[in-house]
Amino acid sequence: MRIKWTLEAEDEPVPATPEQGNRLRVVIDHNPGMYLGADVAVGWVSFEGDQPRPEIHLSYTNAVAGLARISPRTMMHLLSQMHSDELVATALGRALAHELGHYLLELKEHTGGDELMHASWTADELFGPIRPRFNLTTAQRQTISSKLLPAVQLTKR
Repeated sequence: MRIKWTLEAEDEPVPATPEQGNRLRVVIDHNPGMYLGADVAVGWVSFEGDQPRPEIHLSYTNAVAGLARISPRTMMHLLSQMHSDELVATALGRALAHELGHYLLELKEHTGGDELMHASWTADELFGPIRPRFNLTTAQRQTISSKLLPAVQLTKR
């Protein structure tokens, strides 16, 4: 799997779809996404019918808002900018793993328990120093493997 990072100017429109059908684009910006009441989504995937669009969206703004919500206002001033950035990056990375699950599993809904695909995440799960052990079911692992295996075989040629 090849990852290519590109930066686009804030005023530059983001194309509606990736250039090639086999590409997945991850957009990180300040878009807060849909209004969810008291909750905020750090990431999301849009679906067309039952198929996920090849784009994962991560909201930097919502990750920062989530961190501010769990940290008292006085504590936010004490957090160094570098440490705050590390916590936000941790949350964005964990949200990306979850959204990749939606994309690869073509899964609109969430599961329960401590699986990667559960809906509501605690502050510790998003920002905590100890990486949560999110599980995939055997069926989910097999589905993801079957989708990634052809790509791996192509890169070995």
